Amino acid sequence: MNNMKITPIALMLINAIGLSSVHADTSVVNCNTTDHDSDLFCGNNINTNGAVNSVAIGNSVLIPKISVPGKTGIEQAVAIGSNVQATGDNSLVIGNEAITGKSGSIAIGGDDAAGTYNANGKGYILRAFGSNFFDNNITDYRANAAIGNGAVSLGSNSQALADGAVSIGAAATAGAGTQRGNEWDSSSGKQSIALGAESSALNDNTIALGYRTTSTGNSSTAIGNSTVATANNALALGSHSHADADGAVIIGSDAKNTRDTLTAVGLPADNGVNAIGIGSSVRSAANGIAIGRGAEAKISEATTIAIGNGAVSAGGIALGQDSAVVKGNNPSGTASASVSIGRQTTVADYGVALGSRASVGMTLTADGIPERLTSGGLYGTAVGINSGVYSNSALAVGHNAKVSENADAALAVGYNSLSSAQNAIAIGNTTKASAENAISIGSENSLTTGSVAIGVGARAGREDILSLKSSDQPERTWIGKQNNIALGAGAVADGGRVISIGENAGSGTPDNWNIHNVNIGTNAGSQAKRDYSVALGYEAGMVPVGSQDGTEDSQRSPSINIGKQAGKNTVSYGNISVGDNAGTDIADSRSVSNTMIGNGAGAGLASNDGKNAIFPGFGPGGNTLIGTDSGRQLSGDSNVALGSIAGDRATGDNNIYVGHLAGQQSTSDRSVIIGSQAGLGTNNDRGVLIGNFANGGVTTATRNVVGLGSSVKATGFESIAVGFNANSSANNATSIGRFASASGISAVALSTGAQANGENSVAIGNGTKATATNTISIGTGNTVSGDNSGAIGDPSTVSGMNSYSLGNNNTVSANNAFVLGNSVNNAVDSSVVLGDGSTVMAAVATPEYTVNGTTHKFAGSLPVSTVSIGDSGKERTLTNVAAGRVSAASTDAINGSQLFAVASEVEKGNQFAGNTGAFNRRLGEITTISGGLVADATASNKNIRT
Repeated sequence: MNNMKITPIALMLINAIGLSSVHADTSVVNCNTTDHDSDLFCGNNINTNGAVNSVAIGNSVLIPKISVPGKTGIEQAVAIGSNVQATGDNSLVIGNEAITGKSGSIAIGGDDAAGTYNANGKGYILRAFGSNFFDNNITDYRANAAIGNGAVSLGSNSQALADGAVSIGAAATAGAGTQRGNEWDSSSGKQSIALGAESSALNDNTIALGYRTTSTGNSSTAIGNSTVATANNALALGSHSHADADGAVIIGSDAKNTRDTLTAVGLPADNGVNAIGIGSSVRSAANGIAIGRGAEAKISEATTIAIGNGAVSAGGIALGQDSAVVKGNNPSGTASASVSIGRQTTVADYGVALGSRASVGMTLTADGIPERLTSGGLYGTAVGINSGVYSNSALAVGHNAKVSENADAALAVGYNSLSSAQNAIAIGNTTKASAENAISIGSENSLTTGSVAIGVGARAGREDILSLKSSDQPERTWIGKQNNIALGAGAVADGGRVISIGENAGSGTPDNWNIHNVNIGTNAGSQAKRDYSVALGYEAGMVPVGSQDGTEDSQRSPSINIGKQAGKNTVSYGNISVGDNAGTDIADSRSVSNTMIGNGAGAGLASNDGKNAIFPGFGPGGNTLIGTDSGRQLSGDSNVALGSIAGDRATGDNNIYVGHLAGQQSTSDRSVIIGSQAGLGTNNDRGVLIGNFANGGVTTATRNVVGLGSSVKATGFESIAVGFNANSSANNATSIGRFASASGISAVALSTGAQANGENSVAIGNGTKATATNTISIGTGNTVSGDNSGAIGDPSTVSGMNSYSLGNNNTVSANNAFVLGNSVNNAVDSSVVLGDGSTVMAAVATPEYTVNGTTHKFAGSLPVSTVSIGDSGKERTLTNVAAGRVSAASTDAINGSQLFAVASEVEKGNQFAGNTGAFNRRLGEITTISGGLVADATASNKNIRT
């Protein structure tokens, strides 16, 4: 169709491309169609060659014919402009000397207005279509070109030369290849993007954003002014930055990863693979990360990260302004695995430095500049401002915390802390651990070998300790001053193997007399000078300043003080004080070998009259005091007090006090006092008092007494009282039994209620009484009140002197009398009564007796008294009587056999004889004399024959 009408919209498009002869509605231009009504071709020298559904508007517009089965030409292409070509389906080309090469491509723009942009062999050179389409003359100037499926090219001389490539900007290039005449062979650049004047994205999936940016590595990205990414997967971000190694990330102005950086430190060159650099003038080696102005990641063999202005890493992590990981003493030549974080931090080999000017293995100048490598630092860690570690495997944490050289495995934690020996630990403000295996925790501590100090001002050992003694004392041997432990503010462990725990524990102990000591508690062991001692508790073992200055070295012995203020103000040697205030305020200059256990035990202990026979020249010694307030203000030596307040304010030596208040205020020597309040206030030497209140309250001076039982009293010298309330009040008296009483000298009362009141008296039995001198009362309820008398049995009474009763219920009021039997009443002096119920009367004198007219005088005719063995009607035989003497003067008893002999003789009778015959007549028989008998036959044995 010729001379077609142009709508206003079409006119606007024609005017836009410079077709001056076109006019709306009335004017016509040379517009044609092909066989398809949908085609539009307007302009001069237009060649469509069978295009379908396409538009060609302008001068020398070409939509070429293609030889594709089933197709007659390019479909749905739009070519508008001068000397433009649309050579792909659905392509769009608008401009001057522009070309689209494949399906879906877009080219908008033209060559440079003056025609002066020289391609220099890069990109596609468009042949002018003009009057001779087949002219093979090719100019030296680039066209605007979109050659590739889906390629987009916007801008003067912009070219998208691969499938999916996008180029936006004057002379921007996305893709690369080779031109053969009018043909273009794309070799790379698919999906590449070039955005910016003269930007170039020349490989697959590359991005170049910015003026003259260049991305030539596969999948590389360059963003910035003159930024270059030449390696695969590299990223360069920043003006003039370069990413020249695979995987490198370079961010920042003039950031680079180059080989020159590596060779500058004398290490092998690398290719910068996978490097990351962010910041101006950064340098990053292979696998390294450098972020910050002038940051450098130098080593590729290890993880190398430098982050911060001026940060440098030669094999590790440097994070912070001017932080550095440097090549140190590592034989491999790299600072492997080191970490440096903070401004001006510096780390040598395998170390970690965290904090401004922190350093490991490298000393710094005052300005934080590395000065020299130290002898150590491998595996060291420094955390804190100006912290430093200069030995292997060491740790320093805190502002200005340091581990010096030759201090491997040491630890310093806290402001200005210092560990200067192997395995030493210093923790706290200005703490120092200056010897091997020392531990210092606190503030302002100092240490010797193997010592521990914990706390503000704690000190464990001093290197300058010397033993300063007077000229007449030998200087003590140096003991090493090692392996000390001091924990707590101001705690001091100056000697050797000393433990001081607590505020000011062990303080003020300046000489060598402090080895193997343990001081635990505030002020524990303060000012004390002794070895092998223990002070445990608040102010335990604390003594006044200078209180031990006059004591010779050889006289000091270990002490133990455990409890609040135990042993306080006591210059003790060999003492043991356990309990609050135990062993406190012992005024004598030096107490020795006392054991005081219990709150207040031994408080105020003193020597007895300033004497100490066991430890001449010392204060109280050898006392063992156990119990609350036991031995409090006791004066004496070698005493034992066991029980609360036992031995309280007592005076004496070698005593034993056991029980509550036992021996309180007593003034005894060598006594044993056992029981609650036993011996309270007594004055009893060498005594034994056992029982509650035994001799309690007795102030009479005694000696060698024995009191056993509750409330017993043994007040006489060498007396014995045993049993509840037993009482021996006379010298050498003995009372044994409940309420037994012996008040006579050498008296003995034995049993409940027995009373021996007379001198040398003996009362044995329940309720017995012996009230006179030399009396004996044995049984139950007997009473003997006559001197030298006695009673044995139940209950008898003997009131006569020198008399005795053996039996029950007897009463003897006679003197020198004796009763053997029961229920006898004897009032006859010197008499003897034998048998139960026997009675006695006064003796009756029998001087003579007349028989047949003959008076016989008797021996013993004046009896002193009598012996009774029965009573009237209750007589008794006397058996087993030996034969008595038979004489006119004999007073012996005659037994039955003697009488039988007499009777036998009497029984024989009288023998008579006549002139013929004989006969016998017994006593009492009659003999008849008859005369005149005629014959003998008539005579009988009753007759006398004459």
